[in-house]
Amino acid sequence: MPSYLNLPGEAGDYAGTPDSAALSITGDIDLRVRVAMDDWTPTGGAALVAKYHTGSNQASYFLLLTSAGQLRFRWTTDGNEGSSLEDKTASTTVGFTDGTIHWVRVTLDVDNGSSNYDCKFWTSDDGVSWSQSGTTQNGSGTTSIFDGTYEVQVGAQVVQQPLAGQVYRVRILDGIDGTIEFDADFTAEAPGTTSFAESSANAATVTINQSGSPQAEILADLSIGTLTFDRTTNGIQVNAPLTVITIQELVNFIREYEDEWESMGFSSLITGAGKDALGGGVFVGITMTLLDPWEIFFEARLGPDVVECFVRGGNLVATDVFGSARPAMRESPFTFAVIEQSTSASLIEETAGLTLTQFIALKDS
Repeated sequence: MPSYLNLPGEAGDYAGTPDSAALSITGDIDLRVRVAMDDWTPTGGAALVAKYHTGSNQASYFLLLTSAGQLRFRWTTDGNEGSSLEDKTASTTVGFTDGTIHWVRVTLDVDNGSSNYDCKFWTSDDGVSWSQSGTTQNGSGTTSIFDGTYEVQVGAQVVQQPLAGQVYRVRILDGIDGTIEFDADFTAEAPGTTSFAESSANAATVTINQSGSPQAEILADLSIGTLTFDRTTNGIQVNAPLTVITIQELVNFIREYEDEWESMGFSSLITGAGKDALGGGVFVGITMTLLDPWEIFFEARLGPDVVECFVRGGNLVATDVFGSARPAMRESPFTFAVIEQSTSASLIEETAGLTLTQFIALKDS
């Protein structure tokens, strides 16, 4: 599975790369970020990518997401917010479901040919086809961006507005659809990597800053069988297009995941009971208990139709750290999950030559 930069929303957690001539863009600029926000309306806003330090008058450019869910772009012409700040916000919200992955983008045309400038915001699901978010934000007169010396930061603006979510890729282009001067592709890096060369011709060093608690880190979800394990949200996803999974399949795949080397930092995800032989091909039914804080969910669908999904073939329960019952399933967009709990304590391995007791057990399960 692809890796990502996991940012827990703590000050001091971000990816940074040093100032360079290539990143000190003063004219038209194009910033693109592929990200899954824990909350697409983050309290206090969240920094996406910034080369922007107000305390030392090194404010160049800064793309962020507001608490209302709108994209916003700030820049100065002389590094000083007090004297030359330009600040534009999209006229509409992105409207994304929390936790879903999307591309967001801003383009700044410093001279639109009519002695003014244009700032546009965009969204995309694939990074190729873009939809403008709101109307074009115009400004009187032409503009420029300050050639500052501060580093580029992903997921923070100095220590302010830290991002909570997963960042997959960041691109900085000199010119609209212009030369790629920075291409931090976190999906190409191994989990645990703390420094790497980004993918543009400049090959700038990207460093994962981990002074926050919990720390920023590059992680990767792991897929086994029909399940994907998300360590950042403690979610076990049943991958689409599957709509039915059995308790036995869940047990098998989860046990396999627990044996993977990168999962050994976790305690067990489940406990199981059942399958004791009762004779005549009859066994005690399976009960799987999901331990805190893990939850199961079916992969989100695109909608608008809701897809009904089922967990069958035994009993699924979940407990918290105190042993009390809690929900085992998590909601996901455009799915409706049903746990078909067994009403019998037994299951049948063979259906030929059943006794009356065995038939009733099969009928009620």
